[in-house]
Amino acid sequence: AYKEADKQRAETRRKELGLSASFQTFRQGIFRMYSDLSGGKVKLEQMLASMQAHHAAYCELMRPLHLRYPDEGIDVVFFQKEADYRQITGSQGSVGVYKPKNGASYFFLTGAGDDFNTLLHEMTHQYCDKISELYIEAACVSEGIAEYFGAAVLTSGGKKLELGKPHSYNVKELRESLLGRGDPLV
Repeated sequence: AYKEADKQRAETRRKELGLSASFQTFRQGIFRMYSDLSGGKVKLEQMLASMQAHHAAYCELMRPLHLRYPDEGIDVVFFQKEADYRQITGSQGSVGVYKPKNGASYFFLTGAGDDFNTLLHEMTHQYCDKISELYIEAACVSEGIAEYFGAAVLTSGGKKLELGKPHSYNVKELRESLLGRGDPLV
């Protein structure tokens, strides 16, 4: 009965998120994923493994905040086509976004390797909203927490997350910024 009720909730939620019937639903623990990826089950399994490791690391570090298990679950949408991602999210220039109004994270998987850290960053925003119920008004604090969790490396065959690692993109951006100023330390 629970599985049938959850299947109905997933279908209702798919419609609320504005996703077409071509989106398949996968449920694993706290995560409910929607995807229109053809043949992308292996990629989704990799993403799920990283999300589970990320969730475990988040809960371990944020435990003093009295975390909760959200009844609505954690909704994650993976798009095959960039145009569909852009149309649903209205996002330009990113491969992922968390929409608090919708209570879901959306991703376009490029395969270029830039989606992993974006996934962790945007999922952190959703965790803060739904699991720890952190109301963070200051964007710098919200982004700082998301950057900390997003700058991570998977270890132990994708089952563990090492947090707070320098993200190569951020290091490159900082270096270019300092070089642009002519900073002699770089």
